[in-house]
Amino acid sequence: MAEHRKKRFQTRNEVNVNGDHHQTELNYDMRRREMLNHEMSYLTAYRERLLKNCEAAQKKKAEKEKPLRERIAEWHNNQSLADRQRTYTMNELVQQFRRPPSVIGPVLHDLGWQRTRVWGKGGPYRRSWKVPA
Repeated sequence: MAEHRKKRFQTRNEVNVNGDHHQTELNYDMRRREMLNHEMSYLTAYRERLLKNCEAAQKKKAEKEKPLRERIAEWHNNQSLADRQRTYTMNELVQQFRRPPSVIGPVLHDLGWQRTRVWGKGGPYRRSWKVPA
């Protein structure tokens, strides 16, 4: 028999000072119940934490799965008037929506945004987008 089982068996079957075997079993059962209650409260807290994390992940996933068209329109509508009238570079939009330019560009075009290119001196061009007035 394993050592911890022997110890538990001895604890359960030991006779208390008055020779009352029944009282020792009650004490053992009470300790056992307390231990189980503690384990259950820990498991309940762990379960609640898992559920909370799962809900947060599902919410984040649902937000990410929202069509890019809706995300861009919602984002633009929440901007201040000055920000709505300014020109955005493709780099800013890629950082904002975490999508490649090949995905963002067609959506912006569908939403009526106008693309312009700013050519640098002997360097690559920058694409920028602006909502028509």
